[in-house]
This record gives sequence, C-alpha cells and structure tokens, in this order.
Amino acid sequence: DPLGKAAAHAVSYAPLSWVMGHASDLRLPRPLMKGLVRGYTAAFGIPHEELDRGVGDYSCLNEFFTRGLGQGRQTLPARPGHLVSPVDGVLQDMGHLSGDDVFVVKKQEIDVAGLCGDDFGEEAERFRDGTYALIYLSPRHYHRVHVPIDAELTGYRYIPGRLFPVNELGMKHVPGMFLRNERVVFFFETAYGAMVLVMVGASFVGRMTLAHDDFVTNETLRKVAFDKTFDPPVHVSAGDELGAFNLGSSVVMLTESKAALEDLAPRTELRVGQTLASL
Repeated sequence: DPLGKAAAHAVSYAPLSWVMGHASDLRLPRPLMKGLVRGYTAAFGIPHEELDRGVGDYSCLNEFFTRGLGQGRQTLPARPGHLVSPVDGVLQDMGHLSGDDVFVVKKQEIDVAGLCGDDFGEEAERFRDGTYALIYLSPRHYHRVHVPIDAELTGYRYIPGRLFPVNELGMKHVPGMFLRNERVVFFFETAYGAMVLVMVGASFVGRMTLAHDDFVTNETLRKVAFDKTFDPPVHVSAGDELGAFNLGSSVVMLTESKAALEDLAPRTELRVGQTLASL
C-alpha cells in the first residue's frame, strides 16, 4: 500500500506537529470552543460523563485534550504487588520476554535497548526475563498517564525522533516505529525490581508534558537528547500522575520481574487503575 506508507511518512515531520500544537493553544471564543468540543466528542464517541467539565468550559483545544478524569471518576489505589494500567487505552499486547531482547507486537519488532535509548544494553539486561505491555491511546481517550505501581522514580531520558502515527496506519507501514518516534523513558525502582514506562510521541500536536519536571517535548524544532536524574529519587504511588499526551499515542511498560498476567486479550479496553498483572 504505497499510499498508506506515504501518508504515514507525510504526517511524521515535527514541524507539522509543532504548528498544530501551537494552534491547539489558541484561546478561542466560547461559542466556537463549545462547537468544536461537541463536534469532537460526537466524532470520536466520547460520552459527556468522560469530560471533567461542561463542553463550553474549555478555553482552548489543548485544555480539552489534556482534561482530567471525568466527573465522578477517580484512580483507585492498587493492591500491593499489582501492576495497573497507567492509562485509559487499548491493550495491544502483553507478555513475557523470556530471555529475549526483542518482543513483537502486530509485526512491529521492539528492541528493548533501542526502545530505552540504552546504547550499551546494560539497562536492558535487567529486563531479559521480565514482562512487557503496550497500550494505545486513541484520540477519544483520556490522555493523562499515571504511575502503575508504588515506586521510586529515579529519572527519565528524552529521546528525539520522528512523529509517526502510532495507530494502525503506522503499525502497518512504519517498521521500527517505536524505536524511531520521539519518546520519554521513565526509570523506576520498585519492591519487585526495575521498571520503565515509555511515553511514545505521535503525529499531530506531538507534545508530551511531565508531572515531575517542567520539560515539554516538541516545544522547539531543535531537539537534543538528554538524561535527567532525580537525586534523591521521587517517591510515587500507584495512581499518581506522571505526564500527559496532547492527543493520542502509546505507552510501553517493562518490568524486571516476570509477572503473573491477568487474562486480557489484545484489543481489550483498559481503564486507569485496572489490574494488568501481579509481581
């Protein structure tokens, strides 16, 4: 499908997402915003109870995209030793690495070291016998990311890259997409070993914000990789906010421990705080 491949590449360039991101920050007249929110929720089938305020109470599209949990919803405390979904989204796959450096999701080969930006493979070595999970957030989902288990947040790594779509278009037409897209890799230490959570950027807006730092991705067109260490580490609890996407994207989780997985099939709709596995 040459047309699909061309489309996936056409929308992957950061300047396009940068322009759309800044457009989403524009304060618009209340009647116009109300109409846009109503149109968006209708187009993507978002129930009004999933909104954290009235449809006419958002001042810009970015405020709507990064909205809080719907009225009456809250993240439930996880049971000790249980790994919960950090997002509302669709489970793409979950499984065990069983000594491998690579896992495959819908024909996408994901190399653990490459995903984490681990040039020497030393960090990735800890996850050889661990567990992975990949969750997709569509434009209809709540876009904030939460901590999946009680842990110490030791730091994060920013890895610049393209902004290919992470939906079916990108999965089908962009080999190595998860190693090529811009991403933020969070490093944790838990009572059950190491864990990483990767926020993977995607086309259109392409901005990720963090709860424990003021760094914002895709704010400038000049991008430089860096590591940030928290000294001392930041103690975080399951359900705490970690960051947010400004539209849709994906998260990847890796644990050092081999977890007992819940019986969840691919394409299962997940909610924040839903149990994925016990460690």
